[in-house]
Amino acid sequence: PGAAWLKGLERPRPAGSLLPQRRAHMASAAANNGASSPAAVSYDVPAELPDATQLLEAARRMAGLPDASERAEAFATVFKLVDAVLAAPEDVKKRRLRKANEAFHRRAGRHAAAVDFLRAAGFLDADDTEPRDAPGASGNNALLLMHVAYISRLTDAHHTLACVATEAGLPAPALPGGAFNPFRTGAQRTDAVAGPAAPHTWRTEADRLRGEVRERERELRESVDAAPAVRPQPTAFWLSAGRKLEDVIAETAGQPPDDPDADNALLCRLASVKAAGSGVNGKFESADKRRLAELSRAHVHRSCVLRVICPDKSVLQLHFRAADTGEQVTFQVDELLAPHVRKARWYLYQSPPMRRLADRQTLADAGMTPGANVYLGFEADRPGPPFLAHSLASMLGPPPMEARPAVGTGSVPPASKDRGEGMALGGGGSSSSTASTAASASRGGIGASAARDVPSGASFALTPAAGSEVEGKAGNPRWFRPGLAAGAAGHAPASQAPAAAEKAGQAKAAGQADAPESPEGCLELQGQEVRPSGIFSCFPSLCCAAPETSRGQK
Repeated sequence: PGAAWLKGLERPRPAGSLLPQRRAHMASAAANNGASSPAAVSYDVPAELPDATQLLEAARRMAGLPDASERAEAFATVFKLVDAVLAAPEDVKKRRLRKANEAFHRRAGRHAAAVDFLRAAGFLDADDTEPRDAPGASGNNALLLMHVAYISRLTDAHHTLACVATEAGLPAPALPGGAFNPFRTGAQRTDAVAGPAAPHTWRTEADRLRGEVRERERELRESVDAAPAVRPQPTAFWLSAGRKLEDVIAETAGQPPDDPDADNALLCRLASVKAAGSGVNGKFESADKRRLAELSRAHVHRSCVLRVICPDKSVLQLHFRAADTGEQVTFQVDELLAPHVRKARWYLYQSPPMRRLADRQTLADAGMTPGANVYLGFEADRPGPPFLAHSLASMLGPPPMEARPAVGTGSVPPASKDRGEGMALGGGGSSSSTASTAASASRGGIGASAARDVPSGASFALTPAAGSEVEGKAGNPRWFRPGLAAGAAGHAPASQAPAAAEKAGQAKAAGQADAPESPEGCLELQGQEVRPSGIFSCFPSLCCAAPETSRGQK
C-alpha cells in the first residue's frame, strides 16, 4: 500500500535532483516492512508536502490551547520530534510514530493543532501492516511516517515553532546540530589563540566588581524614579531680561544640611572603591573599576529646570522631575501655549545639533538634568506671536528695545525727517558745535578770531575783500573774504568794525604789491578756476567753475 501511495504522488522531477529514485524506493520498502534501512534525505524544496504557511497556522493554534500546562507539554513534545529528525535524518525509528502510543497521545496526539503541525513538517499518514494486540494499534492510517526528510522544511518548522513559543512565553531550544544542514546559520572562529586561564581569585574579584556596578546603577535609577512630584511653577520672561540658568538651578537645588552618617557612608564607599581599584597586583585596572569609581562620585539630580525659548525670544520656564518623559513634558507645555499655537503642529528640540525630545525618553536619559534650554519648533508654517497663554504673556511686559548702533560702527542711522536738507553750521548753539566750527575755520585758512566773530546760526557768503575790487599789476587775482550773508549782515556787532577796517587796510596794501599773497581767510579767483586756500588747496578740481558762476553761487 505504501508503494502504491508513493506512485500516486510521483511528479516529474527536475534535472539534477538530490533525491534519486532508488532512495525513494528504499524508503517505501522500509515503510512497508519496518526495517531500519537508510531513509531518503533531500535538500530540495518539498513539492509533495503541504504549503509552509500551515506551519505558522498550526503553531498559533497550539499557542491558543486554554490550559497552560497542556500548551507547554505540546510545544515541548513537537520540538522533541522535529529536532530528533534534524539531528539524525537517516534514522528511520525517529521518523515513525504510532498514533495509538499512549505517551504521544497524552502529550500531543490528542491535540489536532499538534498533529497538523507534524503533517506540515513532513509526517504523513500511513498504514501499519504489523499486527498489534491493542485495538486500533494497526490498520489504516495508524502511523505518522516521514518518507522523505526535507531538511529545509524541518528547519523552517523549528524556527516557526520557536518564534511562536517565544511570543507565548515558552522556552525554545536551539537548532540541533550533528548532521549536515546547509540551511543553518552559524559562524565559527578559527583564529582564536588559547591563553592561560584566569586565576580563580581574579574571576571572583571581577564578578564582585560587576555586581557592585549593577547595584550602584540600580540605586541611582531607583533614586531618580522615586523622586517626589515637582510643582511646575511656570514663569515667563524675555530672553535678554532673564536670570542665568545656573543661578536658577543652584537656587532650586539649595544646599543640603550636613549629614555625618551620609558622609561616613560615602567615605566607606570610596575606600572600598580604592581597594577594588588596587586589584591583585596593583597594576591592572578594568572597565568595571573605572565605572564603579564614576558611579560613586556621581550626583543624582531628581529635578530639572527646563526653559522653552519661543521664536519671539520669550521664554517659558518650568520645573519637572528628572524621571518625567518627553510625553509628560509636551502635555504640560501644551497647556501653557496660546490657543492658535496649540493648533499648530509644534515640537521641542535642542540645537546644536538638532535633536528632538522623544516621547518615551526621560529627561535624565536625554541629558537635560539639572537644567536645559529647548526651543519651540513647528512642522508647518510658524504662527505669529504671542506664543504663550494670556496669563503668561501678561508677565512679559513690553519687549526690550534693541540697542542703537554705536558711533563709529559704520551703521546707518535711522531715517530722519531732515534727510536731504542742508544744516546750518553752528546750529543748535552748543559748545561742541561752536568749537568744531572754529577748528574747521582754522584748518581752512580762516583765522580763529574771525571764526569766533561769526554769530551762532549764521550762514556763510563770500564778499569781496576790502581793497580788492581793482586787480593788481600783471593780472593780479581778486581776493574774496568769507563774510556774513546779506541777511545776517545787520546782526553783526559794532565791536567788529575796527577789526574789519584794520584787515581791509592790510588787504589793500597787499593788493598793491607785485607778488601778492592770499590774505588770511580769502579765496583766490584767477582765470577760470577757484583755488581754495588752506587745507582745501589740495582739491582744486572740486572748485573748477567759471568766474561768473562762482561769483553767482558764492
